[in-house]
Amino acid sequence: RENTADSEYPGHGAIASSVFGSNHPSNGMPAYVKQGKIEGEQPTFLGGAHKPFDPTNKDNLTPRVATSRFSERKGLLDSLDGRGKVVSQDAQSFSKIGNTAYNVILGNAKDAFDLDQEPEAMREMYGKGGIGDQMLLARRLSQFGTKFITVHYGGWDMHGNIKKALEGKVPPLDKALAAFVKDIYQSGMSEDTLLVVTGEFGRTRLNGNAGRDHWPSITPMLLSGGKYDHGRVIGKADKSYVPTEDKVGPIDVAATLFDHFEIDKEIQRTDQGGRPRYLLEGDGKLFL
Repeated sequence: RENTADSEYPGHGAIASSVFGSNHPSNGMPAYVKQGKIEGEQPTFLGGAHKPFDPTNKDNLTPRVATSRFSERKGLLDSLDGRGKVVSQDAQSFSKIGNTAYNVILGNAKDAFDLDQEPEAMREMYGKGGIGDQMLLARRLSQFGTKFITVHYGGWDMHGNIKKALEGKVPPLDKALAAFVKDIYQSGMSEDTLLVVTGEFGRTRLNGNAGRDHWPSITPMLLSGGKYDHGRVIGKADKSYVPTEDKVGPIDVAATLFDHFEIDKEIQRTDQGGRPRYLLEGDGKLFL
């Protein structure tokens, strides 16, 4: 967990965007989409092109004029750009970014964000609103070519009366996660889709207020999908909630994501200072 403004390392989604391209080459889908506030999400030295796309801005994917007229304007601009070859490197760079933006707007990216295209039975299976809509959108984005999607489902700081809080918080999550796992396996997407569910840290035993406090020594994590064997419990902890066997750390999660995406663990990018940097900095292990 880092202060986003001072983050040194790029987020996992930004790395995927850097490796595969910030947008899908045919339909313009953003490679990296975030739903809600996720810390450590920024691209840092990878550059602004790899920032996550926020679905609340989905209306920006639709032209404010007729598509035919929009295409004509693009054709005019392209002809003006081609009038002379003496253009600066900055202008060429802008043209490349502009073409990416055109691909997004003229492609079918906007359709991916339209949950109304889903059958009513599917909407009900995930649960309408909240985490249900977020998980259903994640599945749609995956189908349309988005590489990395984050989902925020906060509000777990239950230092008192945890039973009542969990009764309201858990059922929608249970329903949405079960629907997502069922959906990706039935639709044949499971090998290409890796679901990772985790939080910041674990919790203590019940305190005097019938709640649970912060416990950074261990946290639960659930994974499903990918080309891995599932139905396993990995790691053990003692009665004091300290890990004792098969310890898994954040760098191991990163290494497992690299394996899922088939990204070379030795891949490098150049930072703003001109220094080559490994995108996986550390000795991470595949734990699945």
